[in-house]
Amino acid sequence: RIKSAMIEAVGLNEADIDADAAALEAWAQGKTKDDITNALKGEGDSPLAAIAKAAKDDQWWMYSRFFGIGLVRIMEIVGVE
Repeated sequence: RIKSAMIEAVGLNEADIDADAAALEAWAQGKTKDDITNALKGEGDSPLAAIAKAAKDDQWWMYSRFFGIGLVRIMEIVGVE
């Protein structure tokens, strides 16, 4: 699988990534657009806020296609177009 090969190539664990994605999707269920916006600002203690804070604190963090795909998935869950 391409996904598995890409994950292994950068030294990550696929099971951990899948678990993190499932936790983020579960958190997003029932949230509003404003909840997501606040979390992306790093407000609160949600998994998304933790990601936003880590990105802000990392001067070398760069937006990626995969980050964008995750945001689109969150938008789908919340019902934002």
